[in-house]
Amino acid sequence: MSIFNDRPLTQSLIGPRIMALLDSDPEAFEQEAIEYFALGYPGRTIVRFDNPTFYLRDDRPLKPYFKDKQRQQR
Repeated sequence: MSIFNDRPLTQSLIGPRIMALLDSDPEAFEQEAIEYFALGYPGRTIVRFDNPTFYLRDDRPLKPYFKDKQRQQR
């Protein structure tokens, strides 16, 4: 599991239609991947791509309950 700023990264794959763009049109591949994850994983950002795995950072704010639990564990 990858960790970024004390938060685990989500690992995900992407469909073959978008993966096919990687070799033929890298700019379109990048844009399609960003749009794909914006719809499927709102609030997350692509931080790394190790073909075929994408690593996504969760940028949604922590709810107060989880912030308190995180502080107690430190």
